[in-house]
Amino acid sequence: MLALVVFDKEPEPGEEGGAKLAYVLMPLIDAFNHADLPAKTEFEFSAAAFRLRSPARYAKDGEVFISYGALGNDELLVRYGFVAPNDECANDTYVYQGLGAWLDANHEPIRKAKGADPERARAIKDARLETYVNMGVFKNDGSADENLEWALRCSLATPEEWRKAGGNCDGFKLGGGAPEKRARAALAAACAARLAEMETSVAQDEATLASGDAKDRARVAVQYRLAKKRILSRAAQKYA
Repeated sequence: MLALVVFDKEPEPGEEGGAKLAYVLMPLIDAFNHADLPAKTEFEFSAAAFRLRSPARYAKDGEVFISYGALGNDELLVRYGFVAPNDECANDTYVYQGLGAWLDANHEPIRKAKGADPERARAIKDARLETYVNMGVFKNDGSADENLEWALRCSLATPEEWRKAGGNCDGFKLGGGAPEKRARAALAAACAARLAEMETSVAQDEATLASGDAKDRARVAVQYRLAKKRILSRAAQKYA
C-alpha cells in the first residue's frame, strides 16, 4: 500500500532557500495510526532503507503511532475519515457560527450597549474585530479566540469606560476590569444556549458510545459532535 507523505526536505547543495515541503508516495506508511505527539515524526530514507523516528517512547510490543499533523477533528474527519477520541485532539476547535447574531438577539447587555452608542459598532468594524464575533472560535480547552474577547470588551464597555480608554478599541486590548467581566458573561451565556439547542447532551452522547449501539460512520458522527459539545461545555464553565 502507498500513502502520500508530506515532510520537510532540506535543500540540496547549492540550492537556495531553507527547508521545503516535499510530497512522496511512501509504502506501508498508512499502517501507522495517528496520535497527537509532542514533536514532528522524523522520516529518514535513502536508496537502501527507510527509517521512521517517533518523538514518543513506546513499551515493547506496544502500538507505534505517528502524527498526521497538527490537525483538528474537522480536518481529520474530512481527510482521513475519523476523529480523535476522548479529547485527545489538542488542536480541535469549535466554530460558533452566528455568535454575533445570537448576542444581538438574546443578550440584553449587548443590545443596550449598541443602543447607547451606535458609532461603537463602526469602531469595532474599523479595528477588524467584527468577524471574530460573527464567527466565534473556541479552542479545545474552552478558551475563546483572543480577538473575540477583545471585540466583546469593546462592545460592552460603558460610554464612560469607552471615553476613558481613548474612544477606540486599542484601550481594551489587554482586558481586565468590568468590560472583561461582561465579555465573559456574554460568552458563558452564548455557549450555554448553544448547548441547550442541541438535540442530545454530552451525557447522552457518552452513553451512546459506551453502549456500543452506534457503529461505523454513526459512531464517528457521535464522537465528532461529542468533541464539539465538550469544547462548548468547557467554555461555558470557564467563563461562568
